[in-house]
Amino acid sequence: MTSGILALSVGTAGIGLLYASWLERLSSRAIATATGWSLLALSMYFWVRSAGVEFGTVFGLILPALFAWVLLLLSIDRRNRKGRDERIVINAWPRFRAVLRNLGMFVMTVPLLGAVSAVCSVAFATLIPIDDINRIVLAVFLMPVLWGGLAFWACADSKPLRPLAAVTGLAAIGVMWLSRLSSA
Repeated sequence: MTSGILALSVGTAGIGLLYASWLERLSSRAIATATGWSLLALSMYFWVRSAGVEFGTVFGLILPALFAWVLLLLSIDRRNRKGRDERIVINAWPRFRAVLRNLGMFVMTVPLLGAVSAVCSVAFATLIPIDDINRIVLAVFLMPVLWGGLAFWACADSKPLRPLAAVTGLAAIGVMWLSRLSSA
């Protein structure tokens, strides 16, 4: 009971410090931010002591987020805006080149990088000396992380051929490794 109350109060103080730092109401934002995050970590410790590892982790992650949303909802500007911005909007069709670039980016990030991340995560899982069930679990958990990282890189890079070339090489290595294992 005491750990739960302590966890709630320390977590609330941490979110309050982060919120005040975000609003720039404190003189030293860096210290307030570091203290706020430290208090949130400490509240996670108290949540785990109070409710166990499973529920304590869930409470420690969800309740500060909910409290932060409440603070954000309370800070919304609710003034009635009388003058509307009435600009004329012209619906312009996108250029054909932009459509092709975005379609190519979609094909590269969704099916291609999904397949590459699946192949590479399975190939990586075969390199680790663990039993088969744990290899499957590792590949399943590693695949979306790898896919997200590769997709972020592909979308963020100014030259899309650079990630495409690297991913093609990565896929070739993964396919060769898996084909070598299947033929053995």
